[in-house]
Amino acid sequence: MMIDNLQKLRGPAIGLIIAGSLNGMIGLLALLGGLMRLSGIGGRESLPVEDAERIGYMTSTVVTYAMSLLSLLLAPVIIYGAVQMMKAKNYKAVRIAAILVIIPFTSCCFLGEYRWVSGPWSY
Repeated sequence: MMIDNLQKLRGPAIGLIIAGSLNGMIGLLALLGGLMRLSGIGGRESLPVEDAERIGYMTSTVVTYAMSLLSLLLAPVIIYGAVQMMKAKNYKAVRIAAILVIIPFTSCCFLGEYRWVSGPWSY
């Protein structure tokens, strides 16, 4: 009986592991790309000349890096919850991981369709 239940949990747990891994990798790549951009390795880019454009540029830069950092920091939480799901332990961690996968700020935008399948399925 217990083996059947563990088999049923395997699919959603693998889905959460994939989502958490992709979140972590893309968050890391975005942060590394931002560091390269800020350090000037890729060449200097010109800032917008008008005040409104410059404010929008700086705001979007800060928000992008903050979301990338958030994705990178929450990826291990999602993966931990998925591993706990595979073992059928720590239901609270599993619920937190499933909810974090659904929240758009903690998952990459292109994972939208996948996120809506794996999150509720694992909940």
